[in-house]
Amino acid sequence: LHAGGCNPTTKPHIKEECLVTVPCYKSIDTLPVEAKPVWHKQAIELEIEVTATEEPTYIPGPWQPCSRTCGVGTQRRTVKCQVMLSFSQSVADLPDDECEGEKPATSQPCYNKPCPGGLGHAGQEKEEEITHAGELYDWEYEGFTECSESCGGGVQGAVVICLNKQTRKTADQSLCESSRRPPQLLQDCNAEP
Repeated sequence: LHAGGCNPTTKPHIKEECLVTVPCYKSIDTLPVEAKPVWHKQAIELEIEVTATEEPTYIPGPWQPCSRTCGVGTQRRTVKCQVMLSFSQSVADLPDDECEGEKPATSQPCYNKPCPGGLGHAGQEKEEEITHAGELYDWEYEGFTECSESCGGGVQGAVVICLNKQTRKTADQSLCESSRRPPQLLQDCNAEP
């Protein structure tokens, strides 16, 4: 017997193994981006619906419509760290540092159709209203590089710029958060022989 007078061998278990029936969530944003056909892949990619569990989990909201009706734009969504409270069967929001793993992306490039007249700005919708001063500058796609081949099939990459969202003018790249820089996107070009 130890000093407390209780026999340690008769102490009840304080931990027990259990099996959680909810599958673990793997963010689709961590999968590698295929070089081609990027736009087709994004169009058919299905959303994985994630619901809150009793473990803090990142829950992505639905994607908003593309910021542009033509050309390359951006679509955004909210991603919250949430937990299911078992006693009340309600969902509570938590600070991001309570959730493990990488936070799913809150923005991604989108593409509906080419703009009339090539790579110009015709038909682009005005960017959503700026809600936070810290979001005055953001990354955007601005047309494409020259094709790598003059014929026979090449690739061209989307040009990423740092943009002042109020003036719509190009800004120094140091003003945009490097962690939010969108992935490189490629498309086929000059496929004629």
